[in-house]
Amino acid sequence: MKSAQYFKRRPYRSFKIFSLVKLFLVFLLLVLVFILFFLKKNRRAEDKILLVVQGKDVVRIVDFDFTSSEIVVVDIPDSLEVEASHNLGNWELSSIWNLGENEKIGGGKLLVETLRNNLFAPVYYFSSEKGESLVEGSVFSSLAFPFLESKSNLGLINKIKLAIFSARFKDSKLTKIDLSSTSFLEKTRLKSGKDGYRVKGELPQELIWVFAHPLFLENNVFVSLINETGSSLIVGKISRILETMGAKLGSVYNQNESSEDCEIAALNQDLLSDLSLVFSCREVKDEKLERNEIVLKIGKKFKERF
Repeated sequence: MKSAQYFKRRPYRSFKIFSLVKLFLVFLLLVLVFILFFLKKNRRAEDKILLVVQGKDVVRIVDFDFTSSEIVVVDIPDSLEVEASHNLGNWELSSIWNLGENEKIGGGKLLVETLRNNLFAPVYYFSSEKGESLVEGSVFSSLAFPFLESKSNLGLINKIKLAIFSARFKDSKLTKIDLSSTSFLEKTRLKSGKDGYRVKGELPQELIWVFAHPLFLENNVFVSLINETGSSLIVGKISRILETMGAKLGSVYNQNESSEDCEIAALNQDLLSDLSLVFSCREVKDEKLERNEIVLKIGKKFKERF
């Protein structure tokens, strides 16, 4: 039988363990801040990051807004029928990551490109299910994210930045939007015989504000499109993606088909970098253009992978 003295010692041990955990969390946070401070020198600070997270039963687009100190999570049902990019046909959203791996494209890469084309969201960054720790779980799970996530295209700086931001705000300033409850999706019977969803209407205004890029809104950006794909069908989707991002499509020049991929020209380097991420295009800095002007040129190779 355990003595009364043993039971008296237990609260002290529990308190000691709790104190060690708190001490470790503080130490981990200081390490992350220290690394972030030295790596961020001479780098442009981003106003927001849109991160696509491949969850277990749901795909999420998470908006980390560093200006308003808010996190918005858009939950997308994995039973949503989408048209996969790279002309891979129609699939359930839950299958896209594995499809990308099997096709040697990359699971996360195919997922963000497919969401971009179907939801018109200007997304580029992706994470595996480990990214769910940024919106759920404990503070420790947030701070551990940079060390545990290996399937993301986030750089170390952004991983640390999101980890610290998540630890600070995910319990107090997090909003969730269920896309299946909006007019953008409708229920349907999938080819597999299961109940699912498909895109029906226009993107709700609340989501346009979530997906919009502050830099493009502030600069009143106009994009001219040089279309060398041999098809005008692609123009509509590109226009909707640009509008969601906060830009406006101006003139469209349909020219003879070329075998080129795509090229983006601009004077403003920040606009140039951000748009080239979304469409994976070559960057050209053009001193002849206005600061709010962008020229996007697309060819046959772009159409084949779009």
